[in-house]
Amino acid sequence: MRQNPHLIDIIAGLLLFFIFTAALLMILVSGAGAYQKIAGSLEGQYSERTCLSYLAAKIRHYDCLEAVYVTDFQGINTLALAEEIDGEAYTTLLYYYDGYLWELFAAKDSGLAPQDGLAVLAVDGVGFEEIEDSLFKLTCREGQRSAELLISVQSGKKGGLS
Repeated sequence: MRQNPHLIDIIAGLLLFFIFTAALLMILVSGAGAYQKIAGSLEGQYSERTCLSYLAAKIRHYDCLEAVYVTDFQGINTLALAEEIDGEAYTTLLYYYDGYLWELFAAKDSGLAPQDGLAVLAVDGVGFEEIEDSLFKLTCREGQRSAELLISVQSGKKGGLS
């Protein structure tokens, strides 16, 4: 009995097809894993940069002497931005609370609590420090990453609260 010579060609072709398919699937799986890792890293960097950019823009908006300062708001490290509107003192408070960067705009000494503010951005931590007169260090943490920004109040104009 004689074997069909085409049967060996068919088996070899199928074997090559399955090897090629397996290699392709392995490449796709490893590529998807790499993509997820890169996307997660970029998302964390986005949150850090957005947080720091938001804080820097707020400080630039209140760029007057004595209008920007670091304070304690019910046990929370807080960046305070003071202003006077129609003769009444108001303060914008920026702080980290319950997994978010929060903003609270209220009349000075209004008695509001941290949860009365507006949750702005989900981050893992935010810190404020006045390194020296009018020079602030802002820190934003997202996952294992942390980013810092040094910013100075530069205008020299008297503003905020008199």
